[in-house]
Amino acid sequence: SDTNFARKRGVATRQVTHVAEACPSCGCALRGRSVKRHREVIELVVSPVEVTDHLLVERVCPQCERAVTPTLGSADGVVGQHRFGPRLMALISLWHESSRMTVRTIQEQMETLFSVHVSLGAIEDALHTVSARGESRVEAIREEIRQSEVVHSDETGWREDGQNRYVWLIATPTARYFEIGRRTNEQIDNILGPDFSGVLVSDFYAAYDHFLGLKQRCWAHLLRDIADLVAQYPDDTGLVDWATRVRCIYGQARDRPGQDPKARRATRKRLEAQLARACEPSLGSEKPQRVLCQRILKYLHELFTFVANPAVPPTNNEAE
Repeated sequence: SDTNFARKRGVATRQVTHVAEACPSCGCALRGRSVKRHREVIELVVSPVEVTDHLLVERVCPQCERAVTPTLGSADGVVGQHRFGPRLMALISLWHESSRMTVRTIQEQMETLFSVHVSLGAIEDALHTVSARGESRVEAIREEIRQSEVVHSDETGWREDGQNRYVWLIATPTARYFEIGRRTNEQIDNILGPDFSGVLVSDFYAAYDHFLGLKQRCWAHLLRDIADLVAQYPDDTGLVDWATRVRCIYGQARDRPGQDPKARRATRKRLEAQLARACEPSLGSEKPQRVLCQRILKYLHELFTFVANPAVPPTNNEAE
């Protein structure tokens, strides 16, 4: 096989050549030259920050006697009235948002890495400026989400200012929108807006139940729960047969991408009937699959939206 499983090397920024001049055994001068191997070493180069003192020199026009003083802008690395340049402000924002550093920790990092002391207030002011400048872009992303034909939603636990909250993600193939808030119906309603008319792809969390538009529940979540249940009861042949039957129905749904709209709707109706027949006998019983069957029947009409609409995927992987 020509497949190379070696670790990918980085692009070298410096190359050092090591050559032995004499034989370590007899001391004779060596001759010939061929590269035997490479040894990659990745190291950080920590350099002090660049502090620029901009001198704004005033000059006078000899003809009209107007005094002229240059103005500074983004081309000069100036952001408003801030002492911080754009790269430093971006780094502070990255530390705070992605690395979850507190303002005081950011201050300590600046002193440790760059030997520069900045006040806590200056750091907070930089964060507020980045936030304000990004508002229009965030609003544009949210509007793109609201106009999309299909959106994916997911939520996960998040701790902010010592409080337990949730971060929501609404995703499309071209946009990602994050919002920190509560795990409630109102949160998703406010994100999507009252005029959203697309398909909402999600897991089985009940906060999505009230949404009146078209929905697609995630088959990846369902199949994973089925696999976990089979692993818990490997000797239950009835459970194994049921799981196989559900997977077969899902396989039929995945294999129908080229039908016309009328045929797709008919296929969806038939698959829903098949899945219902597979689950109804387990209701009211003590079978291990009873709870999953209840879930499937509750969301039956939201499991095969992707069959009727080829633009809708069967899983929520875009948000996961």
